[in-house]
Amino acid sequence: MKYLLGFVLLFLVACQPKTLEETSDLQYFPSDYSLVVKTHSETLALFLDSEVASSYPFVTIAPVKQLSELALSFLTSPTIVDLGLYEEGKGTLTFLALAETSVQKAASEQFIYEGVTVFKGFEKDNQGLFWATLGEKTIWSNSQLLLEEAIRGQGSFVTPNRISRLYAKNLKDNEIKFIGQPEFLELLSSEPLNKSYAQHLFFDLSFENGQFFANGITEINDSKGLAHFKESSLIEPQVLKIAPRSTRSLKTTTRPQGLEHPYLEGAEEFAQIHLENTSLLYLRTIASETVMKRLEEHRISESEYMGNRILTIEPFELKNQLPGFSFIKPFTHVAVFENAFVFSDGEGDLRELLKFVSTGDVLSNSTLYQSAEPYLSSEITTLYLKESDGYIQIFQQVKEDDYFFTAAGSVQKVAVKKAANSTPFLNLTLESEALTRPQFVKNHYTGHQEIVVQDSKNILYRFSNDGKLLWKKQLEAKINGSIHEVDVYRNRKLQLAFTTETAFHILDRNGNHVDGFPKRFNDGNIGALAVFDYDNSRNYRFLFSQGRDLYMYNNRGEKVDGFTYKRAEAPVITTPKHFRINSRDYILLGLQNGRLKILQRDGKDRLVINQKFNFSKNDIFNYRDQFAFTTTEGTLIQINTSGKVSSTNLSLTSTHEITGSSRSLVIIDGQLLQIREKRMSLDYGIYTDPQFFLFNDKIYISVLEASSKKLYLYDSNGKLFSGFPVLGASGIDLADIDGDKKVELVTKDEGNFLTVYRLE
Repeated sequence: MKYLLGFVLLFLVACQPKTLEETSDLQYFPSDYSLVVKTHSETLALFLDSEVASSYPFVTIAPVKQLSELALSFLTSPTIVDLGLYEEGKGTLTFLALAETSVQKAASEQFIYEGVTVFKGFEKDNQGLFWATLGEKTIWSNSQLLLEEAIRGQGSFVTPNRISRLYAKNLKDNEIKFIGQPEFLELLSSEPLNKSYAQHLFFDLSFENGQFFANGITEINDSKGLAHFKESSLIEPQVLKIAPRSTRSLKTTTRPQGLEHPYLEGAEEFAQIHLENTSLLYLRTIASETVMKRLEEHRISESEYMGNRILTIEPFELKNQLPGFSFIKPFTHVAVFENAFVFSDGEGDLRELLKFVSTGDVLSNSTLYQSAEPYLSSEITTLYLKESDGYIQIFQQVKEDDYFFTAAGSVQKVAVKKAANSTPFLNLTLESEALTRPQFVKNHYTGHQEIVVQDSKNILYRFSNDGKLLWKKQLEAKINGSIHEVDVYRNRKLQLAFTTETAFHILDRNGNHVDGFPKRFNDGNIGALAVFDYDNSRNYRFLFSQGRDLYMYNNRGEKVDGFTYKRAEAPVITTPKHFRINSRDYILLGLQNGRLKILQRDGKDRLVINQKFNFSKNDIFNYRDQFAFTTTEGTLIQINTSGKVSSTNLSLTSTHEITGSSRSLVIIDGQLLQIREKRMSLDYGIYTDPQFFLFNDKIYISVLEASSKKLYLYDSNGKLFSGFPVLGASGIDLADIDGDKKVELVTKDEGNFLTVYRLE
């Protein structure tokens, strides 16, 4: 805002009665110029060669840069220079330059025109130059005709007073003054809202440290684009609080006159949000009830997400409605806010937007906005923001009577503290709601991680790490427990092993069953699969239960006859677990009658525990080199390798959940979260699914609050990671999915969506 206000003060001063000091050098320039620049020659040279300026169309148009450099090459010493650019024909430019300097150039010829001596010589790249002296000024050009026109005018050319007075103001250090025609808005914005918005424009441009910013005025052209805005009022842009932090660029404006569509009634703000692969339309209106009624008339279906309605509507288009706005695809979905609507060509983009809004991870809290914010007015008519190569491009207009205060430029991205440390990285869509916790699995060709998940129709999906659907496979029932990665052929190619209620499956990476599978069972009730690799030789043993019966298979899908414990005295109620402690193998099973079986490889008893237990719903785990589990009474049971039983009353309820590693425990019990010895009281909610991950020597602990669908991620000291909680509706998996040393996590979202978050 400070830059714009500074210009407003400048403008008010400039509009005072004209003084002799304000006589403008524009009088030497024929008035059909495209652009006239006034600056110090060294400043202009630096600007033309700067990295930031090279991204703008004006500079990258070869003739413009070449002509500017040619004009500067005429000077024998640094000085203030006026440089005018003229269009001679389509795609052809010439220049006319003016400076208070003496000429020390060799002339190849000279002639008299209108009583003035004109010299001709050659400069850069052997291009011809023409020059003459008019009073105390030297004027030169690469066009004889243009120089002769300037001589005929002899300082009598007229420019609108408002523009001329501003141009005449004293030049500051590192400042460039511009006056020109509307097409040269491209100098200040690589994607202007419309170059036909004006008939005259003026800018003061400050260029320093590789960045620039300009303030000026733009006169309204009643016959073209800006005429639509003549009756528009100023707005404080609200789209900044809705657009996701991942926004690549944004355009917003007041609703111009003449923009017609039934959904646009009462429009106060009209914006285009550019994301990675699509654009969203933001519409804020004072007639939200009327617009909502019209949307309902064209509604096909609807869903709810993050407390907001999302309507599927009959497709509609907004083509050529407003210069500078381009919506390529028809809109098919709309997210409903209190007095605003966001339209998209798909539901997934709206869900992503709503996630950002729910966590406050929006444009107004982003590096993009915080870099631009010192230069922005609080109220605008039009605003354009874009991030490009470490710079923020800005273009804004504030309407005042028959002109606009215009500010534009390119400023470096500032170093700001991020509002969040977690970013939605991928959004994946299933045919129906996700049924299982999504998992990462390895692509044995690339070493990267991919995603597998099952939906409520029992379809199993596999996605690549860039979100591409690789395959889907119809299964007969829900997968029990986890999917295990195995190498049954022992050739470093990985397969997926799991059980459902009725079958044991092993699939290759293309989703096809390996030879000998699936193994199908009558009567269902198959438990979760356990996979044992006793000697790390990939000579696997696959163990699962069906009621009291136990089945163990080898890599070839054959029953292992050497495993003798084929039928338990009571139904197995825990997932079988294998532990190796001091070179000895232990297989543990919890039975419905309260007995704990501790077996050796062949199924015979390794240890006999006579005590009975009320097993909780949690798995058996290894804690401090002892077998550990909890009871429904909230007691931690530990058994050493000699069979000695010890117990610790943790004072937990029967619904508690527990997990951990060999040295750490993670407990959830109501609003209690315990990580190691640290106990924390959580906000009211239903907390579940504690998970423990060790990644790159760093511990991650995740917890899900089921009612609000918020996912929390803590370190080993119980400190919440920055950017959390995020939206999640299931447990997670965690990995570096693409080898960039950054951690990603995947979780179930609401409905038929998954989200992959990247921790930055």
